[in-house]
Amino acid sequence: MACQPSQPLYSTFTLLFSRFRTEVLMDRINCIKPAYFKQDSANLDSGLVSVSLKSVNQRVGAVATSDKSSELGMEMNKFQKRARIIIIAGINLLLLYALACTYLWAEQSHFIFMPRREIKKTPAIYQLPYEDIYVSIDSPNGKKERIHGWWIPAHTPSDKTLLYLHGSALNIGANVDHARRFHNLGFSVFLVSYRGYGLSDGEFPSEAQMYADAEAAWNYLAKQKHINPDHIFIYGHSIGGAIAIDLATRHPDAAGLIVEATFTSIFDMARLKYRYRLLPMGLIVEQKFDSQKKVGRLKIPALFIHGTKDALVPPEMSRRLYEKTLSPKRLTFIEGGGHNNSAAVGGEDYLRSIRQFEEFVSQKS
Repeated sequence: MACQPSQPLYSTFTLLFSRFRTEVLMDRINCIKPAYFKQDSANLDSGLVSVSLKSVNQRVGAVATSDKSSELGMEMNKFQKRARIIIIAGINLLLLYALACTYLWAEQSHFIFMPRREIKKTPAIYQLPYEDIYVSIDSPNGKKERIHGWWIPAHTPSDKTLLYLHGSALNIGANVDHARRFHNLGFSVFLVSYRGYGLSDGEFPSEAQMYADAEAAWNYLAKQKHINPDHIFIYGHSIGGAIAIDLATRHPDAAGLIVEATFTSIFDMARLKYRYRLLPMGLIVEQKFDSQKKVGRLKIPALFIHGTKDALVPPEMSRRLYEKTLSPKRLTFIEGGGHNNSAAVGGEDYLRSIRQFEEFVSQKS
């Protein structure tokens, strides 16, 4: 009969074995658990760091983008401000430019003409006999006006007459000294003041008005004094030279033309000034006195006189007028002569040039 273990002993053995297996299993679990959770924690930390770095990079990128946008915006603002300043400055310069042009256009007569009413000298200062002459002329407003002049007859009876047209400044009183030189050469001299000058009527001169005044003076000599036109010499100094040239083109029957220290045109004179070179003077200038366009129409002998030291009108302008003149002509430069004193500086040389021109005219007639 087989031997069977007792029930209590078997149960005890089974219980002990189960407990042993359980303890071994727990030990193994306890060994595995720290490593597992450590690795999992590391993975979690790494993930968090990765997420944090990504978030930081995104924020840094956003900040950098924001900074670039801000810098670009600031640069655009600076550019816009500079553009506005440039535009405003440009508009102001254009306004100043337009204002300067308008002012010169409106006031050009006051830059060209410098009339004086007071007469400080008369021919009496040299004991010359003379007569005050007033010549009537129609004004643009329809009223009658008068130009004043002095008739200084020659010492000896002679038809040889000089119509004297003075420059832009002062009046005939400032020209008595020079008129006396022609008188001493045997001329009867008729000095006239343009309207706006001296004792002549009128408010202020103009180019067209001066041409009309010169024409009235010519008519006085030819029609009231009954002087033969071929005995009348036309003399003009400076702007008076431009007036003389204009008058001579309308009277080809005159004896001759003498112009001293005159210019080619007002436009050319304006170009001599640097401050006018940037302005459209061709559009601004209305008082043109464009002699270089007229001398080619002259039919009478012409004498051009100019001082080499003229600081106002370049002597070269007389040479240009001389070269453009097609009628018989002569050109005389007075060494050392200025704008107003060539006769005084030249002395006998100046007077000789006048006498030689008279002979030149007589040979051509």
